[in-house]
Amino acid sequence: MATKTELQKHIESLVTKYGTLRAAGEALDVDHTLLWRMIKGKRASASDETLKKLGFVRVVTVEKI
Repeated sequence: MATKTELQKHIESLVTKYGTLRAAGEALDVDHTLLWRMIKGKRASASDETLKKLGFVRVVTVEKI
């Protein structure tokens, strides 16, 4: 089994806090099906707005070759 990402771990902690995936989604104003897809690894990321609601910030790095 693949190692869970920090985002997946965070979503799982939100589910624990709110009781269900649907309740977590409602509390954060995020679609619970999107949370489910991210937790299952069916979706790797989300929009900047959704990440912000989850307490994350997208960081882009550029490496010169």
